[in-house]
Amino acid sequence: VIETSGVSDPKAIRGHFQDSMFYNMPLMERVQLDTMCTVVDCTTYLDYLQSARSTAEDDSPELHYRNEEERQKARETNWMDYLPDTLAEALGEQVQRSSSVAPVDGTGVSDLLVTQTEVADIVLLNKIDILEEDRNADNRVREIESIVKSLNPRAKVIKTKYAAVDNLKDILGAAGGTGVAGAGVVDDHRDYVSASAAITTATAAATSASIVESNDKHQHQHSHTHSHDVDGA
Repeated sequence: VIETSGVSDPKAIRGHFQDSMFYNMPLMERVQLDTMCTVVDCTTYLDYLQSARSTAEDDSPELHYRNEEERQKARETNWMDYLPDTLAEALGEQVQRSSSVAPVDGTGVSDLLVTQTEVADIVLLNKIDILEEDRNADNRVREIESIVKSLNPRAKVIKTKYAAVDNLKDILGAAGGTGVAGAGVVDDHRDYVSASAAITTATAAATSASIVESNDKHQHQHSHTHSHDVDGA
């Protein structure tokens, strides 16, 4: 299980695995990218979708650190200090002396959120319990779920509290490596179009059935009323 940060790009992670497979890296004989899961924070999702900020640390520090203390500690810590001496030497003296943290790509927060929603086999709508404290909770959850399904109609959506699922099999190995893990940009686009078309067809069928049912009821009521008129005459 690989747990990434909130500012990770799932397409980049998928690309690393696919490149490793292409170049026959030995490690890929023991591991594979099976299922990709995105955890949505329902308390902030809608706000971030409308945000004009970037994912850069200075612009959105809360996406990188839990608090200011953690942020300062990270800036004061040289990640090279935790590497074995031989590996540090292999990386070179220049890198070893550097204590700066590599800048995070300044992608828009909303753009990254859309990507994280689109490139997933499973989407967990988390912190439902916190939303329940809001009087408009039901409407917000429905809105978020509608957006998620529109962005990624092929994903399985699960509502959770504390990111807990009833059965781990619902997320671990759920896609079997045949979902977004093995897809590319073209595959993503094709799947989105196909899934969207299926949803549109289903919606149209449901609407048509509703219209037919409504017409049947109207005709029945009209016939019933007409019968009473004849009886009364």
